[in-house]
Amino acid sequence: MDTGTKTQTLSDGIIRVKERLAVARQNVAEMEAILQPKRDELKAKIEALEAQFRAENAELLEVGEQLQESITEADTALREGLIGWHKTTGEKTFDKELSVRVNTKLKYDEDKAVEWATFNAPVLINRTVDRKAFEAMPMAADLDFVSVEKTVSAVVKSL
Repeated sequence: MDTGTKTQTLSDGIIRVKERLAVARQNVAEMEAILQPKRDELKAKIEALEAQFRAENAELLEVGEQLQESITEADTALREGLIGWHKTTGEKTFDKELSVRVNTKLKYDEDKAVEWATFNAPVLINRTVDRKAFEAMPMAADLDFVSVEKTVSAVVKSL
């Protein structure tokens, strides 16, 4: 099979698949047009049921919200109490369910830390290049340590 015949065969196959894809998309669009009103109707029914539930159970829902607020308040008070207890006693464990965790975080001037590390621990210095900015530079592709890799991807616009 010569190159022209092979190219024509490939082109014919692509055209047939393109047509099948267009038909499949049209079929899906038609099915969605049928289903969407049904979804809308169901959504309206669900919203009505939820409104009815809220109306019929308003008092219970209010009590539930109040109970949830009391949980939040008690939790906050307990945590504050534990922290105060720790500050007073220095202890970390109150009982088997309650304790405090002491976290340590260093605060420092980053410029001074970089300056110190440059001379004392250069391995800590993390130098990086802004890839996007570097790749946007017109001469980047001409540098001896840069190679250009091309990849091919298919583009299928809406049919």
